[in-house]
Amino acid sequence: MFQRTTKEKLMFPALARQCRPGLVALLLTLILAPGCAAIGTWTTYWIKGDGPTGADLELLREQSAPYRQRGAGIIVGRAFLQFPENKEVRSFRGRIRMVPATLFAEHRLEKYVMKKNEFPPEIESQVKWVTRSDTEGRFVFRELPPGKYIIASEIAYVSNSDKAQMAIAWSEVELGEGETKQTFVSREIKPGIL
Repeated sequence: MFQRTTKEKLMFPALARQCRPGLVALLLTLILAPGCAAIGTWTTYWIKGDGPTGADLELLREQSAPYRQRGAGIIVGRAFLQFPENKEVRSFRGRIRMVPATLFAEHRLEKYVMKKNEFPPEIESQVKWVTRSDTEGRFVFRELPPGKYIIASEIAYVSNSDKAQMAIAWSEVELGEGETKQTFVSREIKPGIL
């Protein structure tokens, strides 16, 4: 289905051709990161490394095109793990990632997050927004175009055997034009499951 060989950048292509990739990432981090962490509008467009090729790549480009524009939509939420007896572990200043719910992203959600409890390698991402939660697990993404999104966060917790563990909570959100939606990025943790 999704082959892994392409090395094409879609983000600031002229700049990417003139500079080394590490320098581009550093410059973008210095320029964009301070404002983005607060409001969750850091958007990255790329396909490189282990991304799709051929017809799959064209389909991904087509499905991702509407997400390359700013919109007026807002997604607010809270990220947490839910344990038995209503115990909750919140994402504490954790990284919240969001991608358009393309066929490629849905495939990766199932393959990596649901089955392996791990994030897919980031080099496979095409369009992505990143922000951090506050101490209560709350986050906001602003200026979003309408569409369907996958939101995920890796959350640390201590198991019953006093071992540090990680689990990925996720949510899917459908956003209309100029709409504000609330979501819970969560995962139920049952004894012996993770």
